[in-house]
This record gives sequence, structure tokens and C-alpha cells, in this order.
Amino acid sequence: MRIRPHWEEGYMAVIGGAVVALTHLRSNRPVVSGLPRYAIGVAAGFAIGRLMYDRKQLKIIEREVFLMDYVQRHPEDFPELVPKKYKEVMEPWYPIRG
Repeated sequence: MRIRPHWEEGYMAVIGGAVVALTHLRSNRPVVSGLPRYAIGVAAGFAIGRLMYDRKQLKIIEREVFLMDYVQRHPEDFPELVPKKYKEVMEPWYPIRG
């Protein structure tokens, strides 16, 4: 399995900060005022993003467990494939020289 960055956390942290900025704009306050509110908004967004990532990973794991269980219970539907040898895949080659 490939390791991927957790984009959900970053996106939701940015959205949390943007929500705070929009509430400041709506209430006619300067955007840079209330920096602790930005910290809380970004932290809340990060936490929500982490929950989204964990939920997605749990769904992936549940699906994999279900598929592995199905394959183990029904081996007749999934026969072992014999790998082909290199000589079986390649076609004969005859060089044409002029």
C-alpha cells in the first residue's frame, strides 16, 4: 500500500481559518483581529479533517477484510494462476537484413 499525505487535514484546517475570516468580514471587523480565534478555527478544522481521514481508512480496511474473507471462504471461485514463462509470452523473431 502506498503512503499518501493526509490532504483532508490540511484542507479542513484552511477551511477552518477561512470560516473565521469570513465571520470577521461579515461582522465588519478587521480580518487580522482575534488571532486566537484563527488558532481555534484551524485546530478545529484539522481535527475534523483527521476524523474524515480516519473514517475513510476504516472503510477501506473493512472492505479489504470483507474481500479477503470472501476469497478464503470460496477458493473454488479464485483458482491459483500459474505464471507464464517468458518463452510462452514472446513470439519468435526473425531478423530481416537487407
